Formats: sequence, structure tokens, C-alpha cells
Amino acid sequence: MKRHGFTFLFALSGMVCLAVESIWIRWVGQYVGGSVVAATLVTCCFFFCAAAGSALAIQILPRVQKPLRAFALSEAVFAFSALLTVPVLAYFGPVLGGGNSPLRWALLTCLAIAVPSLAQGLSFPLITQAFVDSRSHRSVTGALFYAFNLAGAACGVILGGLLLPLHLGFQNTYFAFCLIGFCGAVLAWVLASGLQLKKPECCAADSETPPPVAMLLVVGMSGVLSIACELILLLWFRQLVASSLQSTVAVLFAFILSLGAGSLLVMLVRQRIHDVKKVLRVFLVLNALLLSMYGFVFSSQLGGDFVDPSGSLVWRTVGFCLKATLLLLPLGLCMGAIFPLSWELIQQKQHGRALALATVVNKCGCAIGAWAALFVFLPMVGLSRALLVCGFGYAFLLFFLAPFRASYRRVFLLLLVMGLIGAFQPDALFLQPGHQLLKTYKGHNQVVHVTENKGSRHIMVNQQYMLNGTAAALRWQKQESWIPLFFTPNPERVCYIGMASGIGASAILDLPVRELHTVELIPQVQQAARDCFSQWNHRLFNDARSKIIVNDGRHFIRNSKEPYDSIICTLFLPSREGSSDLYSQDFFREILSSLSTDGTFCIWLPAYQMDSELADSIIDTFRSVFSNAILLRGNWAPRQPIIGLFASPSPIRMDSEFLEKRIAAFKQQGLDSQTSFFRNASMSRLLLLGDLHARPNLFSENPINTDDAPFIAFHGDKTLRTGDRLRGLGLLRHFGKRFLEPEFPSCFLGETEASEVVNGIRSGNHAYAAAVASVPLPDADIEKIRQREQQVQQHMRTARQLSPAADLRREDLRQRRFQPLEK
Repeated sequence: MKRHGFTFLFALSGMVCLAVESIWIRWVGQYVGGSVVAATLVTCCFFFCAAAGSALAIQILPRVQKPLRAFALSEAVFAFSALLTVPVLAYFGPVLGGGNSPLRWALLTCLAIAVPSLAQGLSFPLITQAFVDSRSHRSVTGALFYAFNLAGAACGVILGGLLLPLHLGFQNTYFAFCLIGFCGAVLAWVLASGLQLKKPECCAADSETPPPVAMLLVVGMSGVLSIACELILLLWFRQLVASSLQSTVAVLFAFILSLGAGSLLVMLVRQRIHDVKKVLRVFLVLNALLLSMYGFVFSSQLGGDFVDPSGSLVWRTVGFCLKATLLLLPLGLCMGAIFPLSWELIQQKQHGRALALATVVNKCGCAIGAWAALFVFLPMVGLSRALLVCGFGYAFLLFFLAPFRASYRRVFLLLLVMGLIGAFQPDALFLQPGHQLLKTYKGHNQVVHVTENKGSRHIMVNQQYMLNGTAAALRWQKQESWIPLFFTPNPERVCYIGMASGIGASAILDLPVRELHTVELIPQVQQAARDCFSQWNHRLFNDARSKIIVNDGRHFIRNSKEPYDSIICTLFLPSREGSSDLYSQDFFREILSSLSTDGTFCIWLPAYQMDSELADSIIDTFRSVFSNAILLRGNWAPRQPIIGLFASPSPIRMDSEFLEKRIAAFKQQGLDSQTSFFRNASMSRLLLLGDLHARPNLFSENPINTDDAPFIAFHGDKTLRTGDRLRGLGLLRHFGKRFLEPEFPSCFLGETEASEVVNGIRSGNHAYAAAVASVPLPDADIEKIRQREQQVQQHMRTARQLSPAADLRREDLRQRRFQPLEK
């Protein structure tokens, strides 16, 4: 009965370990910038340090009289030292996280997680030393413990990476799992007392010889290939579904659970087949063949509805997990069998030391595989053939297990079949109807395509989302920069986060700024912008005032030395993983500390991808940091409206004197001919949607998005019904009547009457209603068309009456093609 208790405790250990590790990745990423870099650092450091712990176990096992108590002690050390990770990161993170030095980042990661990782590496050798009493039991009893540990780890990914942080926050979840780990250690210590263990049998006489290098290579390579496949599969799933927190957690859950199922399969097979090498060869062949075919499986799923994400968070997560498990289970079963089977071929007298040695080599291989997958396999062969490369790796291992020449011939035949399959391996590409592929850029964590549709070019990242366009939306992209700079008193030093095609950032150079820093996270996007969009953004790469930085925007702002006069964040899609960090209260505070006294900050929201709950949460988070905050419109587009959250440490100038001065500056640069908003001061006021501090209780019921409790990360991937999206009439209903009181605590009006500003807001709302009514309806009859035209005219008349000085015209609401300025 106590043995079953330790099986449960080892599963609990796996759950705690993976939950804690998932939170490590999130926390380290906040200091080094980029979740992929953080995942690689944490994975490599964890496995190397765990390998060191297993190596330590090899030395101490002959002297350990009570391995179960030693196991309990190692679990207690893990839980206690994991608590110290929080102050270590808080102290060393700002010191070592700055700059762009991978060595400093690796040092920071090791300081934070080395001790708990080393303690975790002791656990498996100690518990197998206690319960594995013969060589055949290595792949039976040992596999049972390994399978339960992986099952617990799969649960830890779900609980620690998603479900518990939703209610407790990441920090409280972390402390809770550390407490669970410590309680498990205490329970293990209690269960170990009085437990009589069977004396283990010694191996055969030849076991005194050192283990053969070939067998250790099989064990190490299985670690390299399994972790490499895990990361490559995760990137493949980013082509199928948006890279949200839910999809990432679901893939890790499915893969780890499938590996555990493979260990259980080994138990069943070994009870019937006694030739270990024969069974191992069968699973190696199956792995090689499956990996060579999974590219076709994933390609067939591109462009379809992988799962319906319109339900609640729990049901979306369940749907992701079920679909991912069904897809990955065949591969996981075969892959999870390799490591347990190879244990029996390690020649050591003590079974605990044999498994410890296998664990050392395997975990070192896992650390190498995490690095190789992202920085060797993907850049060299691309995503479509990366799994095929791993398949060749499994086929290569057959050479070390083939005793006869006939087997070598079979291996060569297998490699030939896989080579023929690879020749027809499809590319990871799905194009919308009418789109034509221009160029592809492959990176260690992204696949970037440049496409063209009816003369409009787009950047497509991981098949899931389009960035920018060069047709009708071109002018709106320019306005994303012009509008914030228009309300900035003296924009000399500017930072633009989220480069994409570079069209919006290049618009900043239309003004006499002194310095422009453009930050883009994905190197391949920066390269695509240079190669394929130079017709519209050439000055961004050639102007002496411009500097392009490939870095995480938040990481760059945190480490900036001088304050900025203006910081502009482009549209960040809520469904994209990592967007919640750029809408968080913590990031807004970092922005505030990086602004000059009269500097400004603007972050644009894609209203057409948000419902009222999500938009209000972001707005309430924004206004909780900035004492002067307003809401701006970015265009008149009914189908794709964008709204800007605009703030400044000083009151925002809305007086006529300031606006006329800025209009004169924009006219001097010829920008008044590009957009009607800079025609006169009254027209500029149509941009204003409202003062966010005018009604203090308006947004107080909404959850605040923080790093610890990222509301957007949990809900941002939800697919909205058409009627729920803030576009067209939905946007008007949500914001149109909220800010009609003559109160502007965030603004400086000077001699301008508050009623004049209110009339400008109302006039802008009627103008937008006219733009909505101008949208042609499908299958509309003549009478319906006439009614819609009357609505347009009525709204235009009301808009002109409210703000006659604006001189609003019907053509101002139309999307015009942008004519680039030549300087």
C-alpha cells in the first residue's frame, strides 16, 4: 500500500515541478525579453542542473541506506529552494537582465533555478533505487513511476500554467505549488518509516564492465530528439491555431501525457516480449516513420477550424487538449517507449545507479535538444522538414542496435523510404483565396510570409494573422503615428513599438523629429519589411535619424537610458501570445517612468477584435496608471475601427491655440493634404472620443490586467460573434454616449469652452455613424438603399451643425489611397 503511496507522491512531484517550471519561463521572460528565449534558457538550465543532480545520485547511492527518506529530503530541498527563486529574480533580474548578452541571461537563469533543478534530478534515481529490484523491473517498475511522474507533469502544466493563475494569479499559484511540494516531502518522510524494501538482485557478472558508449548514445539522443520534437510540434501548432496561452498549454499537456502513456505501453509489452533490443528497434522504426509523415498530417489541418474557441475558458482549454492529444498520441506512445526500454541495456550492478546514469545522459540530451531545435534544425531546414530530421535521428539510432548485416540493409531501406517521403514534404503554408505568396522567411520560432492580394501586400506570421496592408488601409497606418505626434508638444525623441511592415513607423519621419527608435520583436518581420515594403518605408532604413532595434519592446523600454517625448505602440492582437504583457498595468508604469515631463504615450486597440469586456478592462488598466488619459479615434472605418489610448504626465493640450500651432507645423510638412484631421482645430477635435477620467466610476467594475493576473492572456483568444465586436454601430453604442459631459480633467482647454469640445465629440460620433450607414448592404433593394442614403445625409447635417468650423465633407469619411511624400 505504501508503494502505491510513493507512486502517487512521484506523480505529485512531477505536477509541482512542471507547474513551477512553467512559471519560471514566464518570470525569466520578463527580464530577458521574449518567451521563446526564456523557454530555451529555462529548459536548458533545468535539464543540465537536473543532470548534475542525477550525477550526484550516482556517487551517493552506494552510501544511502534509506533512499526513500533521501527522496523526501530532495523534495523538501526543491520546494524550499524554489521559494528563493522569487527574491533572486527580483534582486539580480534588473542587474543581469539588461542589455543583449545571452551569457548574462544564462547566469541569471542559473542563479534563479539551479538549486531546485539539481534537487529535482535526485528524485528519480532515489525512488528507483528503493523499488527496482531486478533488471527486468527497470522497464516495468521504473516505467510505472516514470509514467505517473509524466502524468502529474501534464496536470501541472494545465493547473500551474493556466487554471489556477486565472483565479489566484501566478505568484500565489507558485507559492501554493511550493507548499504542495513541501507537504509531499513531509508525507514521503512519514511513509518511508517502517517500509520494508526487497533486497535488489545484482546484475550478471558482465555488469561490472563500464556501460558501452553506443548504448549511452542511444539514451542521450532520445533526450535530444524528444525535446526537439516537443518544441517543433509546439511551433507547428502555432500554424494551426493562434499562439495563445491556451493552445500552448494544451500542446505541452498532450505531448507529456502521450509520453507517459508510452511508458505504460512499455510495461505491457515487456510482460510479453523479453527481447529488449527487438522491442526497442520496433519503436525506433515507428518513431522514424511517424515523424516523416507528420508534416503531411499538420499540413492537412492548415486553414481549418482546429477547435471552436467561442465558449468559456474551460471548454476552450478542454477542446484544445482533446484535439491535441488525439493528434499527438500515436507519436507520443512510440516516443515515450524509447527511454524506459533503454534502461535495461545500461550495465550497472545497482539498478538505482543504472537509472541515474541513464537519467544524466538523457537530461543532458534534453538540454541540447531544446537549443538545437530552435537554433539549428528550424533555421537550417525550416518547420516543414524539422520533424523529418528528427525522424532521421531515430533511424540513425538503429545502427547501434542492429546485430546482423541484414539489419543494416533494413536500416538503409528505411532511410531510403524516409528520403522519398521527405522529397514530397509540403511547406507549412496556407493562403487565403486570392492571395499570392511573394517571399518566405524562416526563423527559430516564427514562419513569416509576404503575400499580395489585389495589389495590397501583407506580412503573415505563423499562418494566423496579417500585419498591415498597402492599399486602402495605408493611410490609417500613417495616422497611427501622425495622430499621437499631433497632440505631443515637442516630439523630438520618439520610440515606436511593433514595426510590422514599417509603414506606420516611417510616417514619424515625415515630421522634424531628432531621433526615432523602432522596436520589432521578430527578426524575420524586420527583414520582410526591408525587402518587400521599401516602396513605402525606405526612409526608415536610410534616414540618419532612424534606428531599428530587434528586441522585445517591453525589455527595450525598461532598459532605456533617456526619456522619450513620445512612445507609440501599434496594434497588438489580443489573441497573440504575449500581447497581455503590453496591455498590463506593470508595462504602463514602465512607460510612465520613461516619458519626459510633457511626453505622451499612445497604444492603439483593434476595436474590431474586442468585445466590451476586453476593451473596458484594458481602458481601466490604462487609466489606473495615467492621471491624464483620453480616448482617440484612429479612422472612420466601420468594419475595422481602431481607437487609441493616449496619456501624458502633464495635462493634454486641447486648446485652440495649441492645436492651430500643431496644424501649422503639419501643413509645413505637407501632411494636411494626406488627411482631413489636420485641416483646422475643430476638425482635429473630431479625433477625441472622451476623457477617461471624466466619469470615475465608468470603468471601475472591470478586471485590471497585470503581469501576475493577465486577464487578456486568459480571455484574449476567444473568438467573438459578429455582434459582440466593437465595430460599426457596436462601437458607437459603447462609447458614443459615455463622454458627453463637459468635464475634461485630463485636458488643458485654455480659453476654449468645454461645450465646444463636447460638440466636437458629438460631431465625430455623427460623422462615424454616417460612415457606418455608407457601407453597402448585401442584397439591398432600392428602397433600402434610399433609406440608408437619407441616414447618411442626416448624420452629416447634424455633424456640421454641431461643429460648423470643422468644414466636414463626405469625402473625408472615405478610405483613399495614400500618396507617399517625397522629401
